[in-house]
Amino acid sequence: MKRRLAQFAIAFLMLVPCAQAADSLDRIVATVNRQPVLASDVDDEAHFEAIEQGRAPGMLDGDRRAVLNRVIQRELICQQMPDTFEPAEELIDAHIAELRAQFPAVITAAEWDHLLANYGFDDQTLRDNIKLQLKVVHFLDLRLRPTVRVDHDEITEYYSTKLVPKLKAAGAKIEPLDQLNDKISEVLIQQKMTEVFNAWTANLRSQGNVRILDPDLAPLPASVSINTK
Repeated sequence: MKRRLAQFAIAFLMLVPCAQAADSLDRIVATVNRQPVLASDVDDEAHFEAIEQGRAPGMLDGDRRAVLNRVIQRELICQQMPDTFEPAEELIDAHIAELRAQFPAVITAAEWDHLLANYGFDDQTLRDNIKLQLKVVHFLDLRLRPTVRVDHDEITEYYSTKLVPKLKAAGAKIEPLDQLNDKISEVLIQQKMTEVFNAWTANLRSQGNVRILDPDLAPLPASVSINTK
């Protein structure tokens, strides 16, 4: 379940330390409630998302506006988080194991270290990023889940109008509703939590003080669209 929550929460990706101190060779590209966001934060986020998705290093660098937006969302959330939850090392190890499984050709520790270096990470920075992700996921679960409710009618409607037609089209076995009740409930909860998350973070941003200082990363005018296909 935590993994599914991570996918929508980021879906937003929240994978580098909040409000890192500025390096003398770095530059500030944005501020979030007066906390700096550095160019290196955007780089690290793009590279971490790439390794999470099993992509080559730098594949997300071209969409730096979207990456910066996720960094800003992460910083807004971090500013709401009490620093009280410490993820178990076993959880971090499990997440690293999932990442390594995406690279079956990487076998030895030296090969893994070399691959991480290609993304700009070492073992400790990787663990730090995953630790923050787990802390954010834990916070969002506590913050958002209690606000969401799913009733029996919603579960029944999803089963009859969405799940059953999908299974029929795929030629798959159709299990009775009572055996799928919990799974459908969790799907609907995740959908509602995504909606609540989007509204909540939009409110945080509208009430906060977010400034984008790099003109190349500023949002495009509403009339301008980019074909990403």
